[in-house]
Amino acid sequence: MVAAGGNNIDKLTGKGKSLQVKHKFPSLRKIDVDKEGNIYGICEASNYYHEKMLKCDPQGAHVDYYKLEHVIGDMRGLAVVDDQVLVSSTQTGVVTVYDRHLNYIKEIKYNMGMIMAISSDHNALYFADYINSCIHVFSRDGTVLYTFGGTNLKIPWGLCVSSEYVYVCDYKSRSVVIFTTKGHYVNSLTLSIDPRSICVDNDGFLYVGCRSEVLCVVSVVYCVVSVVYCVFPLV
Repeated sequence: MVAAGGNNIDKLTGKGKSLQVKHKFPSLRKIDVDKEGNIYGICEASNYYHEKMLKCDPQGAHVDYYKLEHVIGDMRGLAVVDDQVLVSSTQTGVVTVYDRHLNYIKEIKYNMGMIMAISSDHNALYFADYINSCIHVFSRDGTVLYTFGGTNLKIPWGLCVSSEYVYVCDYKSRSVVIFTTKGHYVNSLTLSIDPRSICVDNDGFLYVGCRSEVLCVVSVVYCVVSVVYCVFPLV
């Protein structure tokens, strides 16, 4: 499991133990890995840095930075799928597609949503729409499939998708809300942090991050969610 915390990338075991020496980066908004373990990350803009994409090897020893062409607005969503890197931005309605060397391929038109996750079979994209308090689901070619959330969501932010469930960070209610992949409400867990990013491992553990660099580990057993422990801070 790879987690972004402030200016660090931490590669952790399921119990939160660091597996590698951390590397200092500009502040990281979103990260993902490809099938070879290479890490991709969106670096936030600051007084000293322009927004950029980083790519580094699994050990973090070799790092390259890219100013991506064709992305309009600030980058918000990132998904590495097969041999493609998908990037969404504050120009809602567009996902820009690159190869794994971050060469531009094409754009795909969507209706809305900035922050995205991809289904476990890689056939559908899920977008968090915090303005309308819902999740939009599209096929990879941009076809609208369905929308869900309604009264169960207030300000959806980060999200991830397993083979059975969609896990959504609700920033306003400080909770993780669970839906089936078809959008049916299952359960929720109120946290003591403001959740912004989330991922799930093969053992059913959720890793929830927030702006204050807390990494909260959550167990999901038969759709019952409970906090296992928190790692604070990631420094």
